Amino acid sequence: MARKGLDSEIIIAAAARLVEEKGYDHFSLNELATKLGVKTASLYNHIEGIREVNSKISLLAVSQLNHILEAAIAQKEKDDALMCLAVAYRDYAQKNPELYKAVIKLRSSDDADLKESGFKVVEPIIRVFRQYALNESEMIHLSRGFRSAMHGFVEMEEAGFFRSPDANIDQSYQKMIAGYCFILNRYH
Repeated sequence: MARKGLDSEIIIAAAARLVEEKGYDHFSLNELATKLGVKTASLYNHIEGIREVNSKISLLAVSQLNHILEAAIAQKEKDDALMCLAVAYRDYAQKNPELYKAVIKLRSSDDADLKESGFKVVEPIIRVFRQYALNESEMIHLSRGFRSAMHGFVEMEEAGFFRSPDANIDQSYQKMIAGYCFILNRYH
């Protein structure tokens, strides 16, 4: 019998918090059950196992990041939208480093539906890039570079690089995005 008040949504929300505490690759169903105050076997009334939990955590993270990026670009255009999107992306990764890893690892999943969900994060980026005078091929190449630049910056920052006291890290990030704006505005 399922515990009253326990459902898949509550389990995944608790799992997401546990992921942030323990690490994306370092939590177990036993720890999740303990966090929820139930026996591990009770979780199986609501989920099939750790694989389902990991998939749903990834879907949750994609949904969160997509929502944040969509909100960041709402009512904005071109350079303003691109800067706000980039700041929101980095902010999410900084505040949710382990959930961010769940988004990044989607492409290595063997679940086709889960891989496809990762495109939700790309959609707002593509919409902003479509505002510039780019043909389809240029848009794809430049958006890939942009996504790589944001991810690379976030990863290097988390790894402890960028410690120079002579340059503010936020300004470095903004200058990188401003460089992209400069490039995008030069295409005709």
